[in-house]
Amino acid sequence: MKKIFSSEEYKSFDFHPLAFTASYGHLEGYAKLAPEKSRMDFSLGLATFNSYICELCGLDRTDRKRDYLIARAFLVFVQMVPECVRIKKFQQRVSQVFQPDEDGIFPTLNPNMFDIKCQLNWETMSERTLEMKNLTDKFDKPLILGDGKGETVECAEHVKQLLHILKSKKLS
Repeated sequence: MKKIFSSEEYKSFDFHPLAFTASYGHLEGYAKLAPEKSRMDFSLGLATFNSYICELCGLDRTDRKRDYLIARAFLVFVQMVPECVRIKKFQQRVSQVFQPDEDGIFPTLNPNMFDIKCQLNWETMSERTLEMKNLTDKFDKPLILGDGKGETVECAEHVKQLLHILKSKKLS
């Protein structure tokens, strides 16, 4: 922000840091999802997306529910935009909420366990793949996918194949 605004303008901003970090665990905690619930129980859709934009536009920084509302909004925004860019299968599922049904009502969806495991394991899969000397070296500890089939990822070649299936853009 310092590069966008002059030093005088920058000094005039009244910053209020958020109480949580960017991890999904912190977001879910501040979004006050019940302990037995997760983002799988959190509906994504255009109405939800629009509702949080409206709430954030009218949000007062002293509002006691500020962090709660921002965390809930981030759970929707992050999953509907950057996660869709990253994960092709999730993108295909989320794209369905942008088409209204015959009555003009936009549907919602809830992320499933496979979606969430892909979101959480993406960084780990990338890091482990970069650490390998060649594609067939086995990982010290296999990654377990949450697709309900108990499938594991044991080497960089398997990650490469998975990323090719999941990734929206070209594999780097």
